[in-house]
Amino acid sequence: MPALQAVHSGVLSPDGQLNALESCVECKRTDLKVWTCVQCGHFTFCNDCWDKERPHKPGGTGIDNRPHEKADPAVVERLERIFGKGRTEEEQAELFDTDADTMWFGVNKNTNGSFLDHSNRLIEIMLEGENHDYRTSDRFPQLISFVGKTGEGVSTIIKMLIGRAQAGLGGPISFPAPVNGLTTDLIPNSGDVHLYADPATHHETHPLIFADCEGLGGGESAPRGKEYQDNSKRARRTIQRRLHWAKDSQTSSREFVVKRLFPRILYTFSDVVVFVIREARPFQSDVLVDLVEWAYCSIENVVNQPVLPHLIIALNRTDNAINKQQWDPEFATDMLLGAHQDITHTPELINIVQNLRRSGRIVKSAKEFLECFYRSITVVRIPTKGRYMQIDNQIGKLYAAIRDRGTNSHTEKKSVRMALNAERLHQFMNAAYEHFSADLDQPFNFAKEALQLNPMPHDFQGHILHLILAATFGLHM
Repeated sequence: MPALQAVHSGVLSPDGQLNALESCVECKRTDLKVWTCVQCGHFTFCNDCWDKERPHKPGGTGIDNRPHEKADPAVVERLERIFGKGRTEEEQAELFDTDADTMWFGVNKNTNGSFLDHSNRLIEIMLEGENHDYRTSDRFPQLISFVGKTGEGVSTIIKMLIGRAQAGLGGPISFPAPVNGLTTDLIPNSGDVHLYADPATHHETHPLIFADCEGLGGGESAPRGKEYQDNSKRARRTIQRRLHWAKDSQTSSREFVVKRLFPRILYTFSDVVVFVIREARPFQSDVLVDLVEWAYCSIENVVNQPVLPHLIIALNRTDNAINKQQWDPEFATDMLLGAHQDITHTPELINIVQNLRRSGRIVKSAKEFLECFYRSITVVRIPTKGRYMQIDNQIGKLYAAIRDRGTNSHTEKKSVRMALNAERLHQFMNAAYEHFSADLDQPFNFAKEALQLNPMPHDFQGHILHLILAATFGLHM
């Protein structure tokens, strides 16, 4: 095998495909399908030449004690660009500047106090995806919220989902995607909550919308993205609402707002919550606490929420050498939840367990505990860098799980007449912004807001519907 540095003859186009055929590094032919071997220095080989290389012969293994991976050059190029390979700080700044257009809602502080900023990003995405067959009022977006601690890879996973979907579609249109951090940057990356369209469902009646939430535990310093965008000339116009409860150094801190306000909004309206977690973190004493606390502070402040969101745990940067059965989401879910049959003695969770018991919910296992806050739980493992086809394959499984759970959520909401089209979701979001800006602890009442946004007609049918709502949601007439 040549000892020279690998040379890529293909160039990645906006749709994620190679513009030029790569040649086999051995036979030099360009008319054959070639594969990239990352462990062999990114050289490309046709099928015949691949088998001739010593590391690729039967019994040969790489540094992870597994055979070298045959990787599609287009997939390698796409993922390496997503991972930021070769990206400079100047290029990163340009990406942040462009990403200012995707800001959905966030927090700002100045000498006059703390404020919640929110934009019309949701409606903009819906209008962009319209076609002649239906209008925005005919479309029912499914909100997929991505959450995790700073540095867990939330933005990168969203970017891989968008990149994979866009590559599958082909064509010249480039969809906005999050800006993931550079490996050399120690400052938290994503700021506020940004909203992105899923390319594969962008023009459908039930499009997926990806919300990238600022990382938990990032501290008081403004994340890198927030810093760039606050100074950007492109910073979008937003509506500002004073946070009336942010009256001291604790409640007005950025970390408090990200941990207490953002979940109340996202948990309340999400169809699916994707919690991104580094695989190495201890589950019961760390991960489970994050999952429950994020939901608990929200569910206590929402009344008549029609359907609980589904939970997908994305175990990011999983060791490639793990038992291959663990790459199956069903097996991974059973293994993770089955390993934690008694969480009642976890110190950080004792108060919540006792509160649930007082309300009649007796829980013991991690599965029983999580099902108090989420409609279902699914675990999907995402491998660490190195095996690009396996990464791409697992991202495909994550996407399939998101679509399936999103469809289930919409079906359940429709069955209780609380499926919100784009216009109604936007109205409910504005009501939640106003509500939680004024009072963080007063519960947001779904049924009450529904009646205020659509008052019942003063006729017999209107009174009957009002009676049904009152009986269903416990409203006072």
